[in-house]
Amino acid sequence: MRSLNFSVKNVVKGFVFLCLSFAALASEPSSFLKEESEDDKRLSRLILSIDGGGIRGLLPAMLLQWVEEELTAEINKILPSDAPKAEVRLGEVFDLMAGTSTGSLISLGLGVPDETGRPLYSVNTFVDLYETKGRIIFPSQSSWGWFGVKYSSDPLDEILRAYFKDLTLRDLLKPTLITAYDLHQEDLFVFNSQDAHHSANKNYPLVAVARATSAAPTYLPAMDVQEAGGQTHTLIDGGVSANNPAVLAYLEAQKLWPHNRLHMISLGCGSSPVFTLESKREKGKLHWAGDITSVLMNTTSNMSHHLMDQLAKLKGDKYLRIQFTLDQKANGLDNATPENINILKGYAKREIRNPHSPIHDIKKVLFDVYQARGFYLFFPLIKSLEEQLSAHPEALDLSSFPLTERALWEATDALQKNNRYFQITRLILDKNAVSSSWIRYLAPLTNLTHLSLRQIDGKYPLEESLPTLNELQRKSLTLLTSLNLRDNPTFQKLEAEKVVFFLKPYRAIELDPQVCGILGDYYRFQHDIRKAQSYYRQGIFDKRNQFALSTLLLSARGDQAQEAFGEGFMLCQALADQGEAEAQYMLGHLYASFESEVRTWLIQKNLLENTDDLLSLRGQADQRAGYYYRLSADQKHKKAALALGTLYRDHRLAAPVSGIQRGEKAQLREAAKYYQIAAEAGSESAKNLLQGVLGELQM
Repeated sequence: MRSLNFSVKNVVKGFVFLCLSFAALASEPSSFLKEESEDDKRLSRLILSIDGGGIRGLLPAMLLQWVEEELTAEINKILPSDAPKAEVRLGEVFDLMAGTSTGSLISLGLGVPDETGRPLYSVNTFVDLYETKGRIIFPSQSSWGWFGVKYSSDPLDEILRAYFKDLTLRDLLKPTLITAYDLHQEDLFVFNSQDAHHSANKNYPLVAVARATSAAPTYLPAMDVQEAGGQTHTLIDGGVSANNPAVLAYLEAQKLWPHNRLHMISLGCGSSPVFTLESKREKGKLHWAGDITSVLMNTTSNMSHHLMDQLAKLKGDKYLRIQFTLDQKANGLDNATPENINILKGYAKREIRNPHSPIHDIKKVLFDVYQARGFYLFFPLIKSLEEQLSAHPEALDLSSFPLTERALWEATDALQKNNRYFQITRLILDKNAVSSSWIRYLAPLTNLTHLSLRQIDGKYPLEESLPTLNELQRKSLTLLTSLNLRDNPTFQKLEAEKVVFFLKPYRAIELDPQVCGILGDYYRFQHDIRKAQSYYRQGIFDKRNQFALSTLLLSARGDQAQEAFGEGFMLCQALADQGEAEAQYMLGHLYASFESEVRTWLIQKNLLENTDDLLSLRGQADQRAGYYYRLSADQKHKKAALALGTLYRDHRLAAPVSGIQRGEKAQLREAAKYYQIAAEAGSESAKNLLQGVLGELQM
């Protein structure tokens, strides 16, 4: 059988690769460590490597689950009682992760980001996967025969799509290595998330990566994976060549962090004792076929372990490995029966109960990492705070971090511990979900003068958090007088009285044009013209506010009336030129009114020709009025159509001359035309006037 031949060959190739890697590192100058600075020596990078092993991936998953739950419990005991509960995600602790086959499902899964930039999945997710979905992937009654692979890949494909969706290697939170084996090249194939960042050709979908590395020979069919550039690789389980990817991960870490100390944590999925193969020593290929994959995986895992141990000692790095010795009952890669799941869980629980197990050392190492981070889970956020405040101590922008209640608490707690909170006068929380309960964490920022809450997540509408903010403003944030509340659609739908109530404590407020219009209308109704104008001006980019402001200005009285009229007229003119029917009607009305103040201003601006002849001036004004009324009436504006009809009926405008239609009849016909438009637009007055005009035409 060819599969047996190529597998044995590649165990040898894998061994040679590992030996060469070891030799390369061993040949480096012994002065390497001496060249590092003291700061470099103190830095440590944490690496996680998980072997392949089918359903036995439950073993490392349970170990990591226990560590994650223990760390969560211990950190919550340390935190203040009023702090939001911590939920540790181990994917945020490791600097690099690697996996083969089933180990890749865990390594990839730990790196999947949620909307806040933290790992989406807890380790419990993958324990549940083995317990509840193992029987779907490896059904006890397989319909596939001896001459093909044992199982269909369809159930696994569906499960992978549910977990990884359309994410790619580039989306992973941390550098990640996943091994597979290329059947065409007959060589190890490594998916590397770092390569994906540098080349689109290497940015493979996570579903394809996980499926390829899980294609164990005889169990699941090979997977064709295509590069973006077009080359196709036919891949199977990397366990035939590198079932334990620890050395590969170690070498990658050396490239990424050449001056750092490395701490390798390697988790196996169990190996069978050699005597279980004794009965097969005189048997043929058919008898070996069912177990050869496990044999090869054990062999490559053991080689990698011994070399990794030597490499770590040579380089002065730390290395912890946990491997299980399984009896024959638990040895199967595909035995997902409830009985075997319980047997595997028993192995994991005994390992955890063993006080001398390395799992307790691993837990301490990870606890120390969190302790060094001040027990903060949103560590990238905390680092960003430090960097921002070093550059600009007075301003803090958290808009690029989708916040949770825990994240906001950590941010303000870190500011207090570092005695930096009193420096901050400007805070930006844009594009975040900010609930009323979260706002209270801003209380220590007593020198805050400006707060930006743009595009607040609809999950917690702005109007729900403002009452709490106002309460804080009265008690501790007394200097807070400036708010930016733009781009909040729910806030635009509030009643004016509520908006006024919410904004009362603040002097400088940036609002959406729609909200400005609401407030402008409110204060106009209250006869507070100054405030009404102020809000209309703030929302001036909205045409509705432009027109509202123009009508206010056009109706101004007193010393500033002429100046206000001029500004209002120009606003109205601009809107009319843009085709706004209401503004066109307003301009027509201004010309038709022929009021002395209006007439004087129009003459001064050369909009009417200056003359002592009032009839001539009136004629000019009516012509201009007719022009704007006609533009508006053509858009079915009923008031404009009604006014234009009246201008024709009263002979203030001359009807267009057409053939023999002249004189009174022509005027009445033109009046009827526009009364008809106004009537169809809903004007009752126009309907009555239309009947009268039609009656006159019939006489």
